[in-house]
Amino acid sequence: MCLQEEWSGILLNETHPKVLFETLFAERYRAETLSDAVTKFARRTRLKVATPVGEHEFDALISAWATREGLSGHWSDLVSNDSDLIFPAGKRVHYFWPKVGDSGQ
Repeated sequence: MCLQEEWSGILLNETHPKVLFETLFAERYRAETLSDAVTKFARRTRLKVATPVGEHEFDALISAWATREGLSGHWSDLVSNDSDLIFPAGKRVHYFWPKVGDSGQ
């Protein structure tokens, strides 16, 4: 929200990187399995990921990737124009998620 105060046109995308990872890979990643998770993610996305990557950095990487996928039209925005939706912070956000049957690429 602070970034949007500085740059009013910035897109806010709500991400849940651990839930997204579990959705794409049918497994959770934990701190002790982070190296394997980074390897799987890099292989699937074909991104070059610098190592070592910490848990917070990995969450940021997944979140940035999800935003890119949404902005490029590969993923759907789960937020609709339904007037009954509540945005707790008062700002409209996006929630990009893989389309049904998407391989996550």
